[in-house]
Amino acid sequence: MPIFLSGRKHFYVDALKGKITLRADGHFIDNTDPNNDTDDVSVGATQASFTSYDKKYYADFGYAYSHYQNKLHVQQYTPTVGLGLFEGDGWLQLRGYFIETSNPDRAQGLSSTQAAEIKYTHWLTPDSVFKPSNLQLGGLVGRRFYTVDMFTGYFFLG
Repeated sequence: MPIFLSGRKHFYVDALKGKITLRADGHFIDNTDPNNDTDDVSVGATQASFTSYDKKYYADFGYAYSHYQNKLHVQQYTPTVGLGLFEGDGWLQLRGYFIETSNPDRAQGLSSTQAAEIKYTHWLTPDSVFKPSNLQLGGLVGRRFYTVDMFTGYFFLG
């Protein structure tokens, strides 16, 4: 049974012309995995972010610590920058993933992985129920295992 808890606090800073957000998430999974590799998983994730009032600039730094059965702990550092384009119709985002595992045998023999993700989102003006609200194009270079995604609130086991 998965449980997800999240909390955030916003601070409006006129001197910086933007908003600072502090966020903390907790993931708890109790599974019926016959190998016990994904039973009693716990993840703590924190993030500090800045968004300009005009929504043209964004930056964050995230940290996640995951605990798995069978002697596996994972640390993840995730810096992100974003830029608003085309008078608010577009958004370009670059995110880095720096992940360290305590047990390389559980991560395809790797003690660390690095990856860079780029994503472009373009917002449309929907005029009907069946027209999409946005289009996204993205790519990922590198490797990442046991990833915590602060944007979606999910984490991936492998």
